[in-house]
Amino acid sequence: MNWDNADIDNHTTQYCYDCNHVTISGEGSVTEFAAATALYGSDLPDIGVCYPPPEDNKFGRTEFRYHNNGSSIQSGLTLDWGDHGDSVYYYSYLNGMLFDKTDYDDHGNPVQRLINYYKVHTEYAPIGEPDNLLPLIGGYVKTTSTESTQYEDPVVLVSMRSNKINEVALRSHVADFLTSRSISTKMLRQKASGQPERWQFYADYGKQTYYPVVIKNGELQASIGVTRTVRYAYASDTGLLTADETENYTMEGICE
Repeated sequence: MNWDNADIDNHTTQYCYDCNHVTISGEGSVTEFAAATALYGSDLPDIGVCYPPPEDNKFGRTEFRYHNNGSSIQSGLTLDWGDHGDSVYYYSYLNGMLFDKTDYDDHGNPVQRLINYYKVHTEYAPIGEPDNLLPLIGGYVKTTSTESTQYEDPVVLVSMRSNKINEVALRSHVADFLTSRSISTKMLRQKASGQPERWQFYADYGKQTYYPVVIKNGELQASIGVTRTVRYAYASDTGLLTADETENYTMEGICE
């Protein structure tokens, strides 16, 4: 990429928004989008405000997705694994917090994804009595873990004559690819992305880690990467961080 002054001076950062997943505050003063994409160094004058963003961009792009007043499933953020617990009832506590951030290169290929996991705490402990949990009026949010994935270059699964593929063939090609990398597909689930001809394939039950799949230039492509997960523990009486633990996973999902 050429970052000389002429390129920087003649281009700007533009934004596109997921206009299909919007909530408005009770008083009608704030509009909240579940996702927004920053297009770096864009010189396209006719980019629309709403999704989808352009596939290719000179200096790449970053998609930011946020929790808002709709549920994460309704907002298209997460796959519904069917085990919600208390998260639905307390979901509004996460309003405005970052769900994930994905960076793409100038050809639209995923480079890195960062995702945050949160927990709404509804109990506390008196100072010096960490095991004596008492109910709170309301709650507070803590980040339980942060997951970062670095993707390799996309792998071509199959070449096609057009950008059309049925769901059965799509799943079969992706399952074969993941199996060849020793990744279990027993719980494989898929969700359409907010962008055309893109899907997210999930293999780990209950987790929001996915494998990006796209049809591009007549090819079905999939990306896979190495992942680092940092987990956090907090004191019940002070709410302060007490420990963190880092786990590194190979492209096959094996913890090193």
